Formats: sequence, structure tokens, C-alpha cells
Amino acid sequence: MRRYRTPIIVILCGILLCTVAAQLNHYLSSLHISVFVGGLLVVFPALRLRHRHGWRIIVPLGLWCDAATPLPFGLLTMLLLLAHAVIFQLRSRIPRAEPLVGVAVALIANIALFAAVAIFCALRLDAPSGLALRHLLASLNIYDREGRLLVGNRARFEVTLNLDELRREFRLEYLRIRKNYRELGDKDIPSSSQMAVIARYSVVQRYLDEVNRVIGREAQVSSRDLERHFRQQLLLPYTLLDDLTSGDYARLAEQLPVRSPLQLTASSVRDYPHGSAASHILGYTGATDDIPVEGFPGEDLATFKMRGTTGRAGIELQFNDHLQGKAGGAIYRVDPAGYRIDPPLMRRTPVQGRNIALSLDLDLQLAAEAAIESMADEDGTRIAGAAVAIDVRTGEVLAMASKPDYNLNDFTPRLGSDAAKKIEEEGAWLNRAIQGLYPPGSTFKLLTAVAAFRSGVLEPDTEVVCHGVMRVGSRLFPCHDRRAHGPISFPDAIAKSCNIFFYTPRPR
Repeated sequence: MRRYRTPIIVILCGILLCTVAAQLNHYLSSLHISVFVGGLLVVFPALRLRHRHGWRIIVPLGLWCDAATPLPFGLLTMLLLLAHAVIFQLRSRIPRAEPLVGVAVALIANIALFAAVAIFCALRLDAPSGLALRHLLASLNIYDREGRLLVGNRARFEVTLNLDELRREFRLEYLRIRKNYRELGDKDIPSSSQMAVIARYSVVQRYLDEVNRVIGREAQVSSRDLERHFRQQLLLPYTLLDDLTSGDYARLAEQLPVRSPLQLTASSVRDYPHGSAASHILGYTGATDDIPVEGFPGEDLATFKMRGTTGRAGIELQFNDHLQGKAGGAIYRVDPAGYRIDPPLMRRTPVQGRNIALSLDLDLQLAAEAAIESMADEDGTRIAGAAVAIDVRTGEVLAMASKPDYNLNDFTPRLGSDAAKKIEEEGAWLNRAIQGLYPPGSTFKLLTAVAAFRSGVLEPDTEVVCHGVMRVGSRLFPCHDRRAHGPISFPDAIAKSCNIFFYTPRPR
């Protein structure tokens, strides 16, 4: 029984230290297990082998410990050899105290390494060792003056994978890959970092294959996107598929395990029930991860922002804050490897935005757009044009049409390259109603007439003789239809849009 006393004491002490580590901070446990294994490797060879043979066991065991634990082989081996030498020096001086010396050295080694790990983690906690997660709710709706929906939201189904729950699987896959390479005896073996990348890809692709099996697809993981997400946004869910149909969603919800790292999410994207109607006025949204949270602490922490949308043009841009509301967020502690520790230290829920009602009249808007589309050149080519209808009593814009335009649904969830190219070729980005520079033409004759009446130089019965052209110096200014109207009064001049009538100077 005395033979097993020392190992039992060492094991119990190791368990006690691991328990203390777990109470202090759960992420110390895995590191301290490595320290405990190292302590065992110190004790057993030291108690049973002579000094000249001890290194033959310590080095192979150190190699094994390097393969089984996250501690580096070089540091571990040096610690083991140092402790082994100290033990035999003490044994030569105090022969009867061999078991106690072995236990004491093992405990000292465990405590010293445990203290080093604790100090390291404490230093990490003194520095900004937290993270902030920020996210938005969906934008609210836009209506016309009669309460008819112009812009809303529709459901969009995704399947995501929580990479921070796959730490153990990544490690086991890494060990399996490394073992396979070593068994093959190939001299061209990837580096440790390359094998880690391969391991992560293999694990994530395995989960995607599980999804493919359920919904009948053959999707593949993008290695580049996966690595960028792993290094920059580890604590955010990694999106495997973002275009699930409602049927796909239902089948996955039925067949995926409840505790699987695979998660189904239902987000929302903008929906434009009338397609291109009032596209230049309503505008569109685009994806963004620049989500400000006013008055929220954690500016000095690593910040991860849930990808959302923001207004890029039109009403969506001008009233983005009104529609979006206020973003929410949470602050977590993280372990030295960057993994999140629950529960959050602070959480703020997002605030829902508000709906908007415009002065537009949907029926009048559709009629104006249809009128422009009905006009074409002699060869049948549709012409570009604009139309604006304003309530002169209030100044409210009832309709604002511009052609060519674009289908707003092409922007959700993102604008494809083909659709963008078509918009560019047609010149549809330009809102001709407010961005075009056009001469006012004959519409300005009304303003000229009002000014003439108010100044007293024009009467309703005033007549002018139109010869079809007026000479000013050496230049000729024709009438709009290049015809002579003869004697013409103001009402007829407006009806026939006679240029000469309004060119003719009036005596004061």
C-alpha cells in the first residue's frame, strides 16, 4: 500500500489545485491540467529510476505531453529535467525522505507553474480583456399618405455555426491530421498553423455537410472567409448559408439536434412590394457593421458588431436613425485564447425604431411613372423623363417620378453585379426630377406674364403681331413652331406658346 501512497497524494493534490483554478477562473483549468501532468512526469521517474537513467524516460514522456497538452515541449522538457536533477540531489542527501521529497517537489512545481499562469491571466485581465457585441433591430415601415405600405420587411432564414463552441473539436481534428501526416512519413509536412487551418476547415465543412444532407445541397465552405471570420470575429456566429427557403428552414428545425452548435436564425431584410415605384424617393439600404451605440462603455475593448443594414439613399438614408432606432450591446470577459465567458458584464437591449408616413400618393405616383413609360421616340426607344406633382396649397409632394429607374428588391439582401451593371448602363442612378439640369422652357412664360401684369405693362387684351421670327442685332430668334401667328393676344399666346409675344418689349 505504501507503494501507491505517493502517486495517490500527488493525484489528490493535483485535483485540488485544478478545482481551485476552476473556481478562480474556469479558463485556467485546461492549462493547469497540463501543469499537473508535468508534475506527475516529474515524480514517477524520480522516485523509481536512478539518475543516470531518468532522462531516458523524461524526454519521451515530455514528447508525449507535448502531443497531449497545449504546453510547449521545450519549456516543459526543461522544467522536467531541472526538477529531476533537483530531486536526485535531495535524495542523495536525505535517502529516507524519498517519497516526501518527491511529493514536495511535485507540489512546488505545480504551485509555481499555477502561479505563473494566474499572474499571466491577471495581467491579461488588467489590460482590455473584454469584448463588446453590438446589434440592431430591423428597420420599421414606410407608408404613403393613405397608409398604404411602400417599404416593409420580409423574413430571411440562415443557418449559422458557433465557432467558439468547437474548440475541443478543432484540437482533436488537429491531432488527428498531425498523426496522419507523421504516419505517412512525408517530409513535406505542413506547419502547425497550416494544420490548424486545415483542421478548422474540416470541422466546419463536416457540419455544413450535415446541413447539405438535410436540404439536398452541395454547398462548400470558403476557406478564406472562414479564416477571416475566425481571426476577426470568432465570437460571432459564422454564417454557413443565408438563403434558406421556408421549407429548408422547417426541415432543418426538425432534424438538427437541439444542443448542436448549428443554429437556425430568422432575420429580416427590406421588402418593396411595388418594385421600382418611387425608387429614387424611397432609396435603398446596404449592409454595414459600423453600428454606433451612444453612451455605451467599452470603447477601449475589442468590439464585434453584428452585421446589419443602414440607409444608403433617399428616405432610407435621410431617416435612417428614425427607422432603425437605437442599437443594443453587451460586454463580456474573454479568456486568454479569446473565447467568451458568460454571463455578460453589461447588456443593453436595442430600441425599436418608428414608422414613417410620406406625403406621396401611391396611385398618383404609379400613374406618373406609367405616363412616362408610355412615351417613346419614333424608333420605339423609351425616353428618359421626370414628373412632379405638388399640392400648391401645402407644398406637399404628391408624386415624384423619374425614368429610367431600378427595382428596389434587387438591393436585398445585396445588389448583384449584373443588376448594378444594368442600372449603370441605363443611367438609372440619376433622379431626373431633382438632379437633372434643364432649361425651364415655355413654362417660364407664366412667370414673365405675371411680372408684366403686376408692373402694368401688359393687359389681357394686349395684342402683338407675330411674324414667326424676331431679329435682335444680327441674330434671329424664331417662334417655337417657326410659324407666323399674326396678330395674337395674351390668351392665344399662352395657348399657342408664342415666343414672339413674350419677346416683344412693352412700353412703360
